[in-house]
Amino acid sequence: MYVLTRRTKVTGARQQVIEKTRQTIIPLLRGRPGFLGYCAVLAEDGRTGLSINIFEDRQRALEANGAVREAMTSSLRAEFSGEPDIVAGEALIHEVDHPKRQSDEHMVGVYVVVRTYDGVSSDFQKIASIVRASMLPAITEAPGSGGYYLFPNERQSRRNCSGLLGHNLQRDRPPGSDGSRCR
Repeated sequence: MYVLTRRTKVTGARQQVIEKTRQTIIPLLRGRPGFLGYCAVLAEDGRTGLSINIFEDRQRALEANGAVREAMTSSLRAEFSGEPDIVAGEALIHEVDHPKRQSDEHMVGVYVVVRTYDGVSSDFQKIASIVRASMLPAITEAPGSGGYYLFPNERQSRRNCSGLLGHNLQRDRPPGSDGSRCR
């Protein structure tokens, strides 16, 4: 499983960004080979967009990223600006609580917290082992937990990223965390 995140500056109006993403990016990804999941987040400040793209393997994820990049520069140019910050890698941990496919007409809000860790050990298997033993049970057994991903950034060997998906996590969010609602 390969996870690719894109963090992009948002310049369009909130509702316009949401609608154009639903109309352009979601259909583009759903039809791609190896597609497993997608979540687009508009941060609470309204100026940052983040997407989490999940594919069976690296090649299919990168091919899809190329198609998304093309759509961003042609169809979504007015809504987003600048080069996206991309963090991507093979998932070391991927725990999902039976995801349900959502229709475009009825998108359920999911709360998302994405964290990047710089300067960590490049022994990713050791990190994954520690997370599995000490953190994962608490995360996945928490009320409202929807999923958790941990992956190294293949472009920077000492940078990891984790993503936590859940329902009703906003109310239980620790002070200072930078989560956003997924639409």
